[in-house]
Amino acid sequence: LELVKFGDATEIVDTGLMNFGMPLLRYRTGDLATAATGPSACGRGLPRLSELTGRIDDVVRTPEGSTVGPAPMSLAFQKVSNLRRAQVHQDSVDRLCILIEVTDDYGPQDQAMLEAELRRRLGTSIVLDFERVDTIPRTSGGKERLVLSTLASRRTTP
Repeated sequence: LELVKFGDATEIVDTGLMNFGMPLLRYRTGDLATAATGPSACGRGLPRLSELTGRIDDVVRTPEGSTVGPAPMSLAFQKVSNLRRAQVHQDSVDRLCILIEVTDDYGPQDQAMLEAELRRRLGTSIVLDFERVDTIPRTSGGKERLVLSTLASRRTTP
């Protein structure tokens, strides 16, 4: 198990030696985690995880180099009362397209609050483009994804 820095987050990179026909060496899982501190109960001294924090393609990267995971992003959307659902698309580090599914009562004060909450988490230099939609699309498996990022496919191999 190896933990590789990905902005502010840490990606799990693993080598599995149980498959004798084709071992997976330095397999990038796409999972983000927080490393555990201190010795393990068994005393082996191997790297350990304290928590899984998400997936690489579920985080937003800012122009300043920070990464913002799905939990803080979802809190920003939960504070806006007339917002049904939202989805963030990131294709470049300096711009986000935010799809919003809103109620009929959604107004300028809701929009201002949403932008303020996102700015608190993402900073002021990233461009936020809002697009109202009738329905937020789901994945082929029927899941709702809060963040869809193509930046993960551009990461470099350690």
